[in-house]
Amino acid sequence: MIILLYIAIVIAYFYAIFYKTQRSMHMLQENLYNENNRYVKWVFKNLKEMIGFDILAVIIAIVGLVVGYRMELVSNLCLVIIILLLLLTGYRKHKKIAEDQNKKKLVVTKRIKRLIVTFTIIQIIPMFIMEWNMENEQLVWI
Repeated sequence: MIILLYIAIVIAYFYAIFYKTQRSMHMLQENLYNENNRYVKWVFKNLKEMIGFDILAVIIAIVGLVVGYRMELVSNLCLVIIILLLLLTGYRKHKKIAEDQNKKKLVVTKRIKRLIVTFTIIQIIPMFIMEWNMENEQLVWI
């Protein structure tokens, strides 16, 4: 059962991060790749949108690490809550992208492709570490 929860959390994580990254890259592109710090200003102006439920998911993960990794019920409950938060984050970002009225759509240029490849590699490395250390549940929580 725990392996299914970890698989579900990976799928939910990539669902949320896909739409979150798509929105961020689109805003980066619309702000002329941070010319005159326009993108940084946009991030600080929309900080609530950028963070969202991520902080809550991190807090629940910390609670799961500190309290629940030895108690299977609490650990599983924390994982389910994190999965739901990630799915909600992905849904909200997907809905936001669908409702947005932008000057232009996201154009997948060479720069955006390089950003996507780099970001994907950075996101996959922790997944491999988690997979190799599945027997050490405390390390997986970290």
